Amino acid sequence: RKRPDFPAVAHLCIEKILEHVEPTSSLPLILSGKSFGGRMASQLMAKKQLDAVRALVFYGFPLHSPAKPGNERAEHLKEVSVPMLFIQGDRDNLARLDLLEPVLDHLPLATLEVCEGANHGFSFLKKTGITESDMYKLLADITSRYLKTTGII
Repeated sequence: RKRPDFPAVAHLCIEKILEHVEPTSSLPLILSGKSFGGRMASQLMAKKQLDAVRALVFYGFPLHSPAKPGNERAEHLKEVSVPMLFIQGDRDNLARLDLLEPVLDHLPLATLEVCEGANHGFSFLKKTGITESDMYKLLADITSRYLKTTGII
């Protein structure tokens, strides 16, 4: 397996993209990411508090490694000052809900949506009947509903 970029590289990549998007967009700017990408976006927001960004959406926040459950990777979230939506599978081996929920309980801007039967990659148990296509629609619906009900869009 190839190692992801170092955080400094990922943060710089996000900043460079924002330089191109921010001046041209009249739409609310929402940073989101799957796993590592979402965590890198939140780390950047904790360090820089980017005014143009209105919210963060995490698709499977990687709270810990499968071999070492813990919540240290969430420490920086206390510094994030925009609403955060965490969409997690209840079978996610990188974010046990019994560890994630107490962290989010102490973050007034955090909302958790749990996808029953989904793992970290949002593959659902066969018995749920949720296909890959259904999964993408579900994630889009959860995200859209959250952004609308919070008034972000």
